[in-house]
Formats: sequence, structure tokens, C-alpha cells
Amino acid sequence: MYHAISRLNDIEKAMVMLYLEDKSYDEMEEILGISSGTLRVKMNRTKKKLRQITKTN
Repeated sequence: MYHAISRLNDIEKAMVMLYLEDKSYDEMEEILGISSGTLRVKMNRTKKKLRQITKTN
């Protein structure tokens, strides 16, 4: 999993690490300075990207 995370861009990495630390979307929004709606879209895309990375490895 760490290998897959290392292939993400900096914002995606930060979102995943905060998610793994059980931060709420409100907390992530405050920390990253990204609106809640944008954060949710980016998180869904990042999860999809991680699934694709782990499938190919």
C-alpha cells in the first residue's frame, strides 16, 4: 500500500494519510484548505487511482 501511495501527487498523499488517521472531512478541509465538495470528489478519484495502482502490481 505504501508503494501505491508513493505514486500519488502531494495533495493525494496528504488526503490519504489524513483519511488513514481517521480525520473527518471537516478536519481535512480545514487542514488542506480545500472545500468539502472538492475534497470528496478528489478523495473518490484518489481511491479509484489507488485501486488501479494496486491491481497492476
